[in-house]
Amino acid sequence: MTPVYARQLTSDLGWVALAVSAYSVTNLAGNLFAGFLIDRIPKGLAIALGLALGGLALALASSATSVGGLIAGLMLNGAALSVVTPAAFALLSQALPESSKAVGMARSGAAIGLAAMIGPPIGGLLADRLGYGPSYLAIGAFLASIALVCLLVLRKTSPVPPEPTGWGDFWGLVGDRALRRPYLGAFTLMFANGSLIFALPPYIHDLGLPNVLLGALFSTFALSAMVIFLSPLGALPKRLGAARTLAVGAGLLAVGIAAIASLTALPALFGALVVYGLGFGLVFPSAVTDLVAHVPEGKRGTAFGIFYAVFSLGAIVGPVVLARAPQLGIAPFHLAALVPAGLALGVWLRARVPRHA
Repeated sequence: MTPVYARQLTSDLGWVALAVSAYSVTNLAGNLFAGFLIDRIPKGLAIALGLALGGLALALASSATSVGGLIAGLMLNGAALSVVTPAAFALLSQALPESSKAVGMARSGAAIGLAAMIGPPIGGLLADRLGYGPSYLAIGAFLASIALVCLLVLRKTSPVPPEPTGWGDFWGLVGDRALRRPYLGAFTLMFANGSLIFALPPYIHDLGLPNVLLGALFSTFALSAMVIFLSPLGALPKRLGAARTLAVGAGLLAVGIAAIASLTALPALFGALVVYGLGFGLVFPSAVTDLVAHVPEGKRGTAFGIFYAVFSLGAIVGPVVLARAPQLGIAPFHLAALVPAGLALGVWLRARVPRHA
């Protein structure tokens, strides 16, 4: 909705682009430092505060009379919601017993997949029925109502750790060698996703296929990922090991996205998106399970904040890199496949090397 809403407020495409990126910029920056709040107050309260401020920000955006007002509201929204996902995952990792952590973290990915599937259609429906400003207000009111529910239900679910994380802990988590693999997994996932979102629409257009198929293709990827999240395959990080599962998933990501470049038949394109989605469904829970295994409970808010900052960075870097594909003389989808292929190979080989005391 944001590009169209911004175009109603200004004809300057530079300001429109700034409005589109405003949420992502502050959300990425907020993710990095969200842990300082998450690890100092009950995590349920952090979730409620983030949702409430996010709802307020969207209410401000809905009443904007200039593109500057819209950008300010979206930047506040990105900063506020940067607390919510890291706090939710930190709370979930704390609440789950050790024996079911892998499956529980995998199933949490289904919620993300479901939101990605239903969010755009609902947003479009609201915009058609209510208009853009009222749609932002309606979504803001929804966030505020969920904040109230979280405040009532989750406020006593997580005690404040006796020694909240500080700057030393933050930089320790950033540089921790044991966390490189989950961080790289997060970056790779959203690098591939950002690349797919950037390259697939023009590819479908060049094939002469109707744009309506884009939604079906993206839904296919989301559904195949949810099959992993909700099935016993979600426990693979526990059975096979997080490293090997992440390597297999990254390999499937690479195969799925690289195959698109040589496919023109619609059934084959759907097949490639199924493979890609299965890879996504394996990498996400593997990376999250790996992170939880290496971070003590009192520092997980900060760790998940860094994790989701890297996640967002991948989504930004992917399209930027793929924009260089013509100058490099390589098909965009092949270029996009190099990162998950490299991760798969590196993690698999490292997992096979025996550790010496």
